[in-house]
Parts: sequence; structure tokens; C-alpha cells
Amino acid sequence: MNDSEFTEYYRKRGIILKREQGQATATQVVEDDHLNTMGSLHGGFITSLMDTCGCYALKTSDDIHPVTLNIQISFVNPVKATGQSIETRAKVIKLGSSLGHCQIETYSEGKIIAIGNLQAFIIRDN
Repeated sequence: MNDSEFTEYYRKRGIILKREQGQATATQVVEDDHLNTMGSLHGGFITSLMDTCGCYALKTSDDIHPVTLNIQISFVNPVKATGQSIETRAKVIKLGSSLGHCQIETYSEGKIIAIGNLQAFIIRDN
């Protein structure tokens, strides 16, 4: 999947992806179906967004395909309202020949809601 196909896939799901050298952002507006039964943004939704953003940061060219091996996330603040925009930021810490590592943070209205680390296996086209 090339870069435009990758970003188009997520754009159709309401996620806007951007990338600059070793960093990526993913933004999305919180909708009712993103909330858990307690009315807060579901942790699985946050995890998915952080996973997507981390792998996108590692995808520095069309021949690189990151596959998540491990993701560690700490949820530090809830998001309780639909209509809020959330932004996830990923920064590549190391991109080797077979492994990549990122630090990831998610914010809502300038307030941090989750922090984490991602490790991915790097598949390269031959």
C-alpha cells in the first residue's frame, strides 16, 4: 500500500494523518460511537489511533511496512464529550533494519489523555 492509499483509507474513517521526518500526527473528532458505557472515550479507540499514528511515523517510505509487536499505553485523563478533537503525536526514536520504536502521546483540547511506546517489526519490499 503506497502512502496516498494508506492515508485515504484512514481519511474515509475520519482520521487525518500527517507526517514529517520521523514524526506523525493523527487527528479525529470524537463521536458518540467512540464512547464506552461510562460516557468516556473508549481506551480501545485511543489505542487504535496511537497504533496507527506510530506505524505511520515509522513508514518513512512506500517500501516499509511496520507491524506492531508491542504497544504500551498509560491513560492519564478521560475525554467525556463528543465533538472534541483528539490529536495523537508519534515520534520515531529508532528505525533499524528490522525493528522500529516510537513514543506516542494523545491530546484533547491541549490536555494529555494518553502516553505510550510502540515497537514494530519492519517489513521491507525486496
